[in-house]
Amino acid sequence: MSKLFQRPLLKWQEPRVVRRHIDEYEAKKRHPAIYFIGLASIFALVMFSWWLNTLKPDSKAVTFPVACLLSLGLAVFCVYLTPLINHFAQPKILILENSIRWIRGNSWKDLKYENLEGYAVNSIIINEKDFPVIVLITKKGKTSILGIDQSVSLEQLNKILTVKIGQKDSQSVQSAMEKFLT
Repeated sequence: MSKLFQRPLLKWQEPRVVRRHIDEYEAKKRHPAIYFIGLASIFALVMFSWWLNTLKPDSKAVTFPVACLLSLGLAVFCVYLTPLINHFAQPKILILENSIRWIRGNSWKDLKYENLEGYAVNSIIINEKDFPVIVLITKKGKTSILGIDQSVSLEQLNKILTVKIGQKDSQSVQSAMEKFLT
């Protein structure tokens, strides 16, 4: 089959409870300076484009204070509100022929099988309920945790991942899962 259109072997909606739990875990690891850098870069780009517009002789550019407020508003929208809106979209996971694709709103992450070191199918307890998850470790050492819907057959998922990735339950996968659970 072509690389452009891959056939999904399995697909499901990620449970919201699990994704919320994983998002909280990832937010603890994220450095707060990322938001400031995003705000500053968007603000600078918009102000630079405003300044270039003022250089044109027939320009009807807005005043400097209005441009500052508009660029700050756009920066706040892009850095804080767009991810918040995306947060309400329920993620979808596709196990494809060449990769695992995680889709949420207008963004996605492709995890190619050849870049994965190992995986583990495990479960986490949230509000006294068991939820199955997949822990994926890339060869670069990055961890991805994906929730599994209750309707998905874990045996079929294990079979597909064992064929595609080849290695199951490596030591780094187990240590990543222990970090996540604590």
